[in-house]
Amino acid sequence: TTRLRYATVFRLNSLSRAERSLMALRYFEDALGPSGFLVGDLTYADLGLFYMLYELGEEDNVPDWVERFGLPRLGAFRDAIAAFSKKRDPSKIAAAARGWTKASIAVRAFLRTDPRCVARRRARIQEEVRRTRARLRGLEKKRRRASLIVNC
Repeated sequence: TTRLRYATVFRLNSLSRAERSLMALRYFEDALGPSGFLVGDLTYADLGLFYMLYELGEEDNVPDWVERFGLPRLGAFRDAIAAFSKKRDPSKIAAAARGWTKASIAVRAFLRTDPRCVARRRARIQEEVRRTRARLRGLEKKRRRASLIVNC
């Protein structure tokens, strides 16, 4: 069967709720960026998506949704957020995302502990240090030239 894209059937009522839901899941599967999140680092949107995926995977829903619907990137996304801290139960992360209470704490904790986020932050800081050193070297050269002119 041909897979319809969510954008082509948005706001059309000819499909069942299950078909529309599956198309929305496929949309998010495609929307995940190279970082594994929707937009760069972890955002509230990612927590909202995690909540929906966590609820979908509950025993009384569709626990095997990754395999059944063929959504490996969403499965990896859910697992990455669920595993970011050994201390925090994924159901609490989902509850925080559902009510948006303490969600900012979850985002900050994830950004501090996720290896991808740490590596990106380290790379940004290293690049900033390189630029600052280059700028300071340029200033030092200007000072030397200025002192040579004054000494002549």
